[in-house]
Amino acid sequence: MVEVTPESISTALSLPLHVERPIAENSPISLAEPDREVARFVEDLLNVLHSTGLILQQSGVPNLASFLATRSNLDDDEMIRQLTSAFSAFRDMYTLEGKHVYLMKKVLFLVHSLRNSSILFPKLQSQRPIPADNVLPVFFVQAGLMDVSNSKDSSLRDMNPSASHLKLSARSATILRASGVACCQYLVDLADDLSRANKSLQYVHRDGLIRYLSHLSREKSCSHAFKEEGTVAY
Repeated sequence: MVEVTPESISTALSLPLHVERPIAENSPISLAEPDREVARFVEDLLNVLHSTGLILQQSGVPNLASFLATRSNLDDDEMIRQLTSAFSAFRDMYTLEGKHVYLMKKVLFLVHSLRNSSILFPKLQSQRPIPADNVLPVFFVQAGLMDVSNSKDSSLRDMNPSASHLKLSARSATILRASGVACCQYLVDLADDLSRANKSLQYVHRDGLIRYLSHLSREKSCSHAFKEEGTVAY
């Protein structure tokens, strides 16, 4: 990871670092110039790979799998704590109005997936995480399951969930992602309560409902996913 270069990332992802532009309107001659958005994306990815590689080197292990294997006796909380402490890319945490908000999407899904890996992690018992992404909360707003019209955040209050290029500040995006998680958990709890009185709902399980909602959100609302300002994504 330490030796990764912009060129190797460009090749691996088939993502050109330069774009051809004509020197003048209708000119047959063009010049190659750096694609700024691609360059920013590659730089962000490069920083993650380099910092991760250095941490693995300092830990005396060749890769992330080895790092995890040496911690196979940890429980969920301690595994999450050690991963977020070691790797900054996992620190999906914020402070809003003096309150700490922990979303931790990447590390939660990683720890959950370890239960199905070839390495035995006997103490990991985490349930399937609710995806704190940029699609699910938009779907909830579009479906009328989540109301942002009275939000204290003006960007969310005036948000058009049908917009195809919705951009939000880091603060607004965090609030929306956290609200999406809370809304999904409410629906899971509601289904659980209803299943006790309605036998037809007894086969609706937590993980299956989360997978269904996540799949449905990507099917219905993927083109309306919001983008955090200052973030380049491909």
